[in-house]
Amino acid sequence: MKFLYSALVLFLFAAFSSAQSLVTAAKVVRITDSGMILQVGTEPLAVDPNPKTRYWKGRSTGKRDAYTAGENVMVRINTKEDPPELKEIACESSWKWLEDIRKKALKGTIEKVDPKFVTVKFGDGTSFAYRATEKSEVSLKGKSAALSDLTPGSVVYVKGRTLPTLDIWAVSISDVAPPEPKATSKTTKADGPQKAKLKPLDATGTIQAEVVSHTPEIRMFDVDQDGRKLHITYTTSTVFTLDAKTSRASEIASGQQARITYKRDKAGRLVASRVELSSS
Repeated sequence: MKFLYSALVLFLFAAFSSAQSLVTAAKVVRITDSGMILQVGTEPLAVDPNPKTRYWKGRSTGKRDAYTAGENVMVRINTKEDPPELKEIACESSWKWLEDIRKKALKGTIEKVDPKFVTVKFGDGTSFAYRATEKSEVSLKGKSAALSDLTPGSVVYVKGRTLPTLDIWAVSISDVAPPEPKATSKTTKADGPQKAKLKPLDATGTIQAEVVSHTPEIRMFDVDQDGRKLHITYTTSTVFTLDAKTSRASEIASGQQARITYKRDKAGRLVASRVELSSS
């Protein structure tokens, strides 16, 4: 039953993320009366929070006015709303901290246990409240246990997973350290052929590649060129064609072949002046 619940959580989160969320690095331009103006890529983007927006600052919860102009952040944005809705924002140190909480089994000391959350204090002095439910797998002294068996002061290892609500659910809580992942040996010449390092692209030129994805919110699409993933930026001046007919950026789609004439800008971005798309 717990396996089915976990699978459902993963499915819902994947669907939720792909359908509505853009997760990207950004820079704070200005805090406004109702929200924020961010720089995403090379373009400004105005976003509005909602009552459930998550703010993270200094590896703890924060407030909207805690961020300053010019600060680098990571954001999660609902692009289906108009204006775009800010779902989560974190300073760089908080985002790295959250990534560990979301993906790793972390050691900490229980500070508080209530019907919905288990708060754990980590070795670096920070604390985090994991969402806990009857589906959380609790193990103490090698035996299955309940959330009510957890007591403040106990040292535990908690494995988290992000829910669609952005709560981080405690998948498992144990007083025994999880097994170390098996080390994987690096491939050597004796083990098999090495993947050749591709030559950097010229400052200007034309490439042929396959479209992988398109993020119109920041005027960027990704392509695969001989196994190398490239980020292509376009502007309002970029010329698009599809099957030799005049087209526009909104018709970029995964799987298309693309002949891209580009120029590298001062920041290293590949900026397309012309994109010739082919549907076959």
